[in-house]
Amino acid sequence: MFCPIQDPEVTGFHPAVGPVSGGSRLTVIGQHLDVGSNVNIVLTNGNNTTVHCRLHGKRLPDSVVCTTGASRKPAVTNFLAVSVDSARVNFEGQFRFVPDPVIESVMPFKTVVRYLVALHL
Repeated sequence: MFCPIQDPEVTGFHPAVGPVSGGSRLTVIGQHLDVGSNVNIVLTNGNNTTVHCRLHGKRLPDSVVCTTGASRKPAVTNFLAVSVDSARVNFEGQFRFVPDPVIESVMPFKTVVRYLVALHL
C-alpha cells in the first residue's frame, strides 16, 4: 500500500503583535500541520531577529499552537518558518514585538479578604 507524503502548508497565524518578553500564544493555521515528528517554529526577519516558538499540546491537521520566546528588543519579523523533520515551510507575514506593558495602577486598592478579585491588565 502506497501512502503519499503530504507537505505541511502554512496559510496564516494570529495574533500579529506581542510583548518583547515573549509569552504570546501564537496559532499557526494551515494544512497537514500534524505530519512528521520533529517540529520547530521560528519567527524571523532574515537579519538579526530570530525568535523561537515553543509548541503546546497536540498538533492538529489545520492548526498548531506555540508560545513565543523573548525578543532582545522591539522588532518586526517578516517570516514564520515551520520546520517539520527535514522540510521547511516559510510563510510571509509580520509579527511585531512591542515594548512590554507598564502597569500604572491596580484597582480596587482594598478588598475583602475572603473574596477573590480578578485583575484585568
